[in-house]
Amino acid sequence: MSHQFTASLRRWSVVLAVSLSATLVVPATALAGVAPGTVPTITSPADASTASTSPLTVTATSAATQVRFTLDAGGVLVTQTVSVTGASATADLSVYGLKGSATVSAADCLTGACNLIEDSIGVTLDLPAPVITSPTNNKVVGNSVTVQATAPGGSLQFLLDGNAVDTDLSAPFEESVSLDGKSQGSHAITVKQCNVAGTICQGATDNVTVIKDTHGPKWSELGVSTSPFYPVNDGYKDTTNLSAKVGEKSSETKVEIRKQGGPVVRTIKLGRVDQGRIKVTRNGKKNNGDIVAAGKYTFQFIGTDANGVVGKSSEKVVQVSDKKLVKKNVTKTVSALGSGLGDYSGKCSRVTLMRSLDGYARNWKNGLQWQSNFRRNCTGSASVALSAHVIKTEQAVRYGDFQISTYGGASLKNGGPAKILYVKKNETIGARQTLGTGLGWHKGDRESLDKYLFGSKLLW
Repeated sequence: MSHQFTASLRRWSVVLAVSLSATLVVPATALAGVAPGTVPTITSPADASTASTSPLTVTATSAATQVRFTLDAGGVLVTQTVSVTGASATADLSVYGLKGSATVSAADCLTGACNLIEDSIGVTLDLPAPVITSPTNNKVVGNSVTVQATAPGGSLQFLLDGNAVDTDLSAPFEESVSLDGKSQGSHAITVKQCNVAGTICQGATDNVTVIKDTHGPKWSELGVSTSPFYPVNDGYKDTTNLSAKVGEKSSETKVEIRKQGGPVVRTIKLGRVDQGRIKVTRNGKKNNGDIVAAGKYTFQFIGTDANGVVGKSSEKVVQVSDKKLVKKNVTKTVSALGSGLGDYSGKCSRVTLMRSLDGYARNWKNGLQWQSNFRRNCTGSASVALSAHVIKTEQAVRYGDFQISTYGGASLKNGGPAKILYVKKNETIGARQTLGTGLGWHKGDRESLDKYLFGSKLLW
């Protein structure tokens, strides 16, 4: 029995040997999951080179059937496994959406199993940046802005103030960016290069600043030169100037005038105006050319900025009157004493109240008597007797001519003549007239009152 058992064991040994021999000749496809022990060599691009286009073409020599190429750009991986043909493998790696330093590695593979030992090189990804073609930098916009851009390929991500808005996957690249709810003032618009699928957006950027302004032109300091004014075309305050200050350029500007609380009666178009103070003359007419009725009217400046945003001023009231100038002749009679301001007498002269003199009794109430050279043989200032007089004029818009007449005469039969002198408003003597000696009215010269009027007073 012992011999038989030994023979049996040998028989099993032979069987086992045959089985092992059969396993060794099984085709290689049966060894899935077993990585090759070879390492490829990257031949292109060169180590430390710069890639400025996408895709990045990578070539390696290999003794395996497959090569896995991997690009690592700051933790973002781009992988492609290709077959080896003629001991060489080539892959095109898309690098849109990436920039800066990256590592390219190659590993030999067999049916999906790859050697852990790789060949690697370093590259710098520096693709052309996208370009924003619209809007221009510092453009004033409203509640939205259409952004247009160009890029060498891939897709583009649009951002507002650093926050992603949307991604456009294909050219032409265009996005309507809403600024609704955003503050007035500057905002940053950015476009960023992405891969074709829009899932990797770490590429180069371009940006512009836009200025949100939805308030339209701002108006302040409204003014009226004359109120009320009298649009009757008689040369006196026929028009008034309406003015306001605008804080920016206005492409379309107008002034609307309306009856207070009522409809618009006149629109004055000013067109384009620059920042600063502007003025328009109001002649009191309606749009049809008729003069408006008397009453209170309001005016308002309205401007439109470059974005079509309208800005309105507050309303200001201006009074329109239908009064007209009326010509009026005024005559005033005053006494010599009542109109007197003071007098001067030389040593041979005097100014006194009226009294009987040389038999001529002319005791006029409030009259004055000028006695010159009554001691005889006096000359020069010693013989002067004068008094100054004033009269207040009526209020008027314009003054015409005036004439002062005086009633009296020589108190002696051989009395000499007197003179009336007009005093100009510059306090010099103007017109002078010698008066007759006979009892009665004696007229001075007729002169323009504007040259002699002291405010509302006339001096002689």
